[in-house]
Amino acid sequence: MRKKSKHVINQRRFFSKGVTLLELVVAITISLIPISVVGILLVGGQKNWKQSYNVANRKIETRAQAAISVFSDIGRQSERNSSQIYSLGGGAPILTLNASGIYLEQGEEMEFRYWGGSKLSKRAGGGTIDTFGLPTNYAYFYLDDDAIKVDYGSLSISGLRDKANKTVVLADNVVDIKFVRTIVNNVKQNNIVMKLTLKEDLLDPYSEKVTINTSTLMWN
Repeated sequence: MRKKSKHVINQRRFFSKGVTLLELVVAITISLIPISVVGILLVGGQKNWKQSYNVANRKIETRAQAAISVFSDIGRQSERNSSQIYSLGGGAPILTLNASGIYLEQGEEMEFRYWGGSKLSKRAGGGTIDTFGLPTNYAYFYLDDDAIKVDYGSLSISGLRDKANKTVVLADNVVDIKFVRTIVNNVKQNNIVMKLTLKEDLLDPYSEKVTINTSTLMWN
């Protein structure tokens, strides 16, 4: 009889070392907390990434980036003295004096003159170009209706523009474009700034706009 009683007591001690239902529920609940936090972070991160991706890949953004890329690339290959800013229709640029006493030359059209052919390809590949002699090619940026276009062509020996052999549309739905250059001591500087404003839908007054300011540095 004593042996049986002792066996029951030992069983009770053994089961007392186990986990009660309440303890099990508490443990599961505690373990779910960090899992829930991780899940919230993952969902939030994915949502933010998706929003950033959609913003970066909107049509209006891709159009702006295309214009920036071509403007910067051509500008870096161009010669300072012969490249010119024009007003609409090829007129003289507007000259203004800023608060610092520096003249600003600005207009809606821009003509870059650069060295074409193999020299252009070499420069685009990150090397150097031989700038001996006058530029041989031009790239003329202008606004046609609501689109930015670039005419590419050759320059004659006398420096006149030949008829364009290629025209590229960089962006449409353009609200405004300005090219700006500083003039210091009657010397036109190397830096050209492009101020560009595009709209997602020109017919929608509430459509989103994007305005960019970018610059390119020409050769001396």
